[in-house]
Amino acid sequence: MDRKTQWMKHFGISYSDFDAVTHAIRDALDGKALTRLELLEKIAKRLKPKLRLLLKSSWNELLHPASFEEVLCFGPQRGSETTFVSPKYWLKSWRNRLTPEESRVALLERYLRVYGPSDRLEFAAWAGMDPVNAKPTWESMLERMIEVAYCDRRTWLLKDDLEALLGSEFRDPVRLIPNFDVYLAGRDRRVLTSSREAHKRVYREAGWVSAVVLAQGKVSGLWSSRTQKDKLLFRIEPFAKFGSGLRRSVEEEAEAYADFLGGTSGLSISWSRS
Repeated sequence: MDRKTQWMKHFGISYSDFDAVTHAIRDALDGKALTRLELLEKIAKRLKPKLRLLLKSSWNELLHPASFEEVLCFGPQRGSETTFVSPKYWLKSWRNRLTPEESRVALLERYLRVYGPSDRLEFAAWAGMDPVNAKPTWESMLERMIEVAYCDRRTWLLKDDLEALLGSEFRDPVRLIPNFDVYLAGRDRRVLTSSREAHKRVYREAGWVSAVVLAQGKVSGLWSSRTQKDKLLFRIEPFAKFGSGLRRSVEEEAEAYADFLGGTSGLSISWSRS
């Protein structure tokens, strides 16, 4: 079952409903940039009540899958609002669409370049594909991959990236990563956490992603901050005991964060027991 079919089944949408939405959006965005509400006003009369309700949702249940049909993409920001445009008019170098398999191969290559090492199931989850449908694409790329062991798991990288990865160094080994940072956003981010328990503390219920301490590329703890009487209070929750050097690096990062925020007269850092 492909992604579009899965989506339609989940929301109880027929193929004719989906086609009605994509055709209406294509007509409305003919050379124009519209916000979601403006787009709704343009196409509401052409849609069933159920589809109008879905279009109003801030979760973009209709706009997201419509983007797979190449009828819209993000346009220029209008103040605090996002606009949508037709890629045909927005992108001067717009090319004819790739075949589905060409698209999947290109997607896998870019995925491994950014998120590798990884495996087929994690790629499928990230791309929103059925693992069965992802298998032919994965296997077609195997000659360009190399298997590596990571966290006692079999994972794969692009061969072209291996040398660069082996020669890389952490110039700044410690970073405080905020909630929902894009570095933590991929569904394959298990490679960042050392255990299932740590993973659960980072990726919590209702889609919440915690702020984390990143040490040597690994999620090593959580952090939080709040202001109290013009003083910035930091709390660090390490997953394991931090040595004195690592503790000092974390504290320096907290100090830099406080300087960036400004407007506080002092900084207090507390550590919870690991």
